[in-house]
Amino acid sequence: MRQDLGGKTLALAPGDYGAVTYARRSHPADRRLRICSADPARPAQFTGLTLRDVSGLILEDLRLQYRFQPGDNAITTRPFRIVKGAHITLRGIEFAGDVARGSVPHDNGFGAGKGLFVDASRDIAVTGSEFHTWHKAVSIHRSRDIVFSGNDIHSIRSDGMNLVQVENVLIERNRIHDFVRSMASPDHPDMIQIWTTRTDRPSRNITIRSNVINSGSGKYTQSIYISNRRVSDDGAGHEMFYRNTRIENNVIINAHLHGITVGATDGLLIANNTLVRSHFSKGSRNSPKLYVPTIRVGAESMNVTITRNITPEIIGCDKRGRRCRENLLTQDNAPSGPTYVSRVFADPQKPSPTRVSQFRYARGGPAYGQNVGSDLLVDPN
Repeated sequence: MRQDLGGKTLALAPGDYGAVTYARRSHPADRRLRICSADPARPAQFTGLTLRDVSGLILEDLRLQYRFQPGDNAITTRPFRIVKGAHITLRGIEFAGDVARGSVPHDNGFGAGKGLFVDASRDIAVTGSEFHTWHKAVSIHRSRDIVFSGNDIHSIRSDGMNLVQVENVLIERNRIHDFVRSMASPDHPDMIQIWTTRTDRPSRNITIRSNVINSGSGKYTQSIYISNRRVSDDGAGHEMFYRNTRIENNVIINAHLHGITVGATDGLLIANNTLVRSHFSKGSRNSPKLYVPTIRVGAESMNVTITRNITPEIIGCDKRGRRCRENLLTQDNAPSGPTYVSRVFADPQKPSPTRVSQFRYARGGPAYGQNVGSDLLVDPN
């Protein structure tokens, strides 16, 4: 271990440091303590890490490796936690999960526990990191000023991101893909989910942009699912509406009708997103509409704009006062139609589901050069 505390850096030699708790420590926000691997190619490893009532910290180039133990709860175990934290950055971290063993059959062999759990915290940034082999990759509760950018989430059993009662959140340029679902379990997997159960304040100021959400070689999941059951189920009023939600420039390749679904919200922009069905990921039920990703906005929502999206369907444009314009509605049933998917995208029927490039806009097609849909699918050539 090499220490350079004068420069606020603690560089760790390769090795397994076990489970660590760091609590009740404060470092100035402009001179944070940086804990990193001395050799990023051989990262220092922790099997558990709890940061409680800590501020002013940077963790960089570390491996956080969970190992499932007999008696662990496959759903609720939280080996890596930030509770009452502030001014904390996690950069270049591998959150490596583990599969359940010796549990009930629908748990065994699938990702267990939560990769990162954040509660009652502020100014938290997670960038350039990888999450794999978890039940849920990221859970953020009762927190604000969150940046989640440039991360890779894959091989997850249930949810990629799960957020509750959060404010000032930016989720951008992430890849969320190829979940490994337990189809016999009661899971309802979501790539990104925001919800309200047992909350007393709504989430507000949420931006979800420029992410690639791809079911890939995995089975279907819900993609961006923002329910508001405090309003729809509990009868709460306008005080519990989400505020100022922006969902823009995302690519969604999946096979579930909840492509972008948003409950009661005041101030909602859904713009320049591209949603397309993945035939590889659809389920076995004889219910074709269930496997087509769509945009859906709750009837209660106010101040709604839905514009310049590419999607098979939009539910919620018929309410008076909503601005719903310049959207391109595609279909994959009638090959002679002008918006048939093979006219819109380069090669959407090709059986290589992990390759996003096959969904680039076809030259001369209705999306090419039209400032519609996500620019992540514009052919760079």
